[in-house]
Amino acid sequence: KRMKAFLVDMTLYEHVQEPAALKQTGFTADEERIMATHKFRRHRGRIRGAVFGFKISEWAKNRVRPVWNCYVKEFFKDQVPHYHMQSPRRIFQKLMASSGRKDTIFVQFDFASYYDQFRLGEEVSSHFCFKGRDNEVYALSRLPMGFSLACAIAQSATWQILNFEKKSTLFTCIDNVAFAGTAEEVWHDVRAFLERTLQVNATLNELSGQQIQEFLSKPKEVQLGMVKSWHHNEFTFLGVKYNWILRKRSISDKTIDKLEAAKRCVLAMSDTIAPRQLATVIGLLRYATVIADKNLYEKFSLMAWTRRVGAYLQEDIKRWDAAPIAFPSEYKASIVHWFQEVGENIPVP
Repeated sequence: KRMKAFLVDMTLYEHVQEPAALKQTGFTADEERIMATHKFRRHRGRIRGAVFGFKISEWAKNRVRPVWNCYVKEFFKDQVPHYHMQSPRRIFQKLMASSGRKDTIFVQFDFASYYDQFRLGEEVSSHFCFKGRDNEVYALSRLPMGFSLACAIAQSATWQILNFEKKSTLFTCIDNVAFAGTAEEVWHDVRAFLERTLQVNATLNELSGQQIQEFLSKPKEVQLGMVKSWHHNEFTFLGVKYNWILRKRSISDKTIDKLEAAKRCVLAMSDTIAPRQLATVIGLLRYATVIADKNLYEKFSLMAWTRRVGAYLQEDIKRWDAAPIAFPSEYKASIVHWFQEVGENIPVP
């Protein structure tokens, strides 16, 4: 309840100073017209905060995702709760512990466009304004990706939906929810999860509201059979491909596509790199390294350089969006080699 209050309670924004000016986004006029149907609305009242919108490519899905650099986030730096996601290795260990029992299955769900399911109150929207390509002022109407509290708000909502007595092993990260255990255990928790999802009108990618109602209306034996059918011996969860039978894990196809696209991007660079590009590349590589069970300590020199760059950027937050920084050839070569190492994608226990 405390986190969701940030969607509508203006008193939580009382300490925020108003911006000097509004900026136009990095979107085209056509892209803005498409998003105007569900992500923002025309704003004519007081402007209390500004955002700058830019897009990142999702190569695997052949689409772009809008991200918003929110002026207001600087006033909440000390209030951001930390969510510590379990490592792929720990998730794998818990999965394998479950798979050792008879009749064990794994079923997962994914909330559809999760941040878009959180509507901002009209007054709160005034803290997320920008100037459109038509020179009109707009305000975001949905929880923006890029707001420092967005992750905590979404995760708290997921935990609230899952606030029931569980019998299976639960895995969750923001919009991803998964259950592992015997068919009976997973059926019990999936049924409760779908009931509560329907109660709050949350939307899933796997099942529509009508399909959930149809599932809940069926007798237990039929529901149990449906839940069993949702299990697959090879499945992907949080960028990791798990093989239930071989008891091994590897980097998912989608993550491999991201790595390949990022490598091409790095190879095309000269002697500079944008700070946010560097952060994205290193973050992706570090996650892939954990999945592949590679030794991160071999990257000591490269990581020491990225830490120095990070310290420089944090001295003045505006540097993140200023001019590109120097990209020494030895570190570029090291990053390319790193891409090649994780790209081998050999399944590990």
